[in-house]
Amino acid sequence: PALANPLVVSDATSPGIGQYAGHLHHYSPNSKEGRVAALNEITTYSLLGVTLTGLNICTKDAIDSGDCLLWYYLSVISPLCWSTATGTAHIFAGDESFQSSVKSVIEFRQQLLPYHYDAQYKASVHSEPPLRPLIFDYPTDTKGILYADQVLFGDSILYAPRVREDEESRVAYLPTGYWCAFSNGNCYTGPTEVVISEGSEPASFVFMRGGSVLLTQGSAATTTLSRKEKFGLIAVVGKAGTANSTRFLDDGQSSNSVTQGYYTLINYAVANNTMAVSFTKYGYKDDLMTLKYGSVHIYGFTAKVGDVTVTRAGSTVKESVKSNCILADDGITYKLVIRENSVDIALKEEFTMSWSNT
Repeated sequence: PALANPLVVSDATSPGIGQYAGHLHHYSPNSKEGRVAALNEITTYSLLGVTLTGLNICTKDAIDSGDCLLWYYLSVISPLCWSTATGTAHIFAGDESFQSSVKSVIEFRQQLLPYHYDAQYKASVHSEPPLRPLIFDYPTDTKGILYADQVLFGDSILYAPRVREDEESRVAYLPTGYWCAFSNGNCYTGPTEVVISEGSEPASFVFMRGGSVLLTQGSAATTTLSRKEKFGLIAVVGKAGTANSTRFLDDGQSSNSVTQGYYTLINYAVANNTMAVSFTKYGYKDDLMTLKYGSVHIYGFTAKVGDVTVTRAGSTVKESVKSNCILADDGITYKLVIRENSVDIALKEEFTMSWSNT
């Protein structure tokens, strides 16, 4: 069948054609150096304006499923990815542990799809490269230059994947600022190094910048089905107790949604024990009432917070929300968790979510 949105992807790309085509990194040796080179190449193309870049997942000389999995880790922040015949062979070889690991990577990548779309929007409209080396944002940080196996993804994520199979753990370097782990809400003040243990889930390689809010979505067998899953919010309030992010959302399928105005910009502002959700633009092509928020996680509180209420725009009624504020594994900061089905709010609605001090 004909593709709904045809796309040109080349492995012999030159600067200046990013508006018209994507770039696929064709091959790197199966080694730590090869994976770092592949990560550096797609990051370089991102800086050159070819933002729709992709990786050839699991190169032909990946001798076992362990090697192959390391390539899949890189796909989390790659806008495009293609599993080679070698990768497919490993998947269908009957290694259930490997199959489960690959499934978790793919599902996590789907959770970040709204963030991928947001990064591509900001690249198109504001010329912000989706992928950047640490030195791009921290030019005076001489230590960050040494971590070529890490990348800044969008405006809020630092990604530090495993790239070497025989490593029992890897060290992630967090530059100046306040960072919280996507997986468990542990928070750190940079510059500092954090050890990520062997066997960690792909979310363990992701650190969120303080003061940011991410929109995520549930995973499913296809992107069309996953769009029907509930969305999640993850915020890092930082030491000041504030956060502010504007996120792009379109239907994930329409061509030229930006030029036609078929998109929405949602602003999430956290301050004074309140998160205010409002629109700076509303142009989503379909009805956002069918899309719902699910879980909400807010990381980085320096003290425990109490009861949570939601007030919808145009209403004075405060709706109580079931929540749990728990001490993070770091033993220092607290995280507020509002689990799925505790809220029934559509993405079309503006609202405020407030919490009390204990």
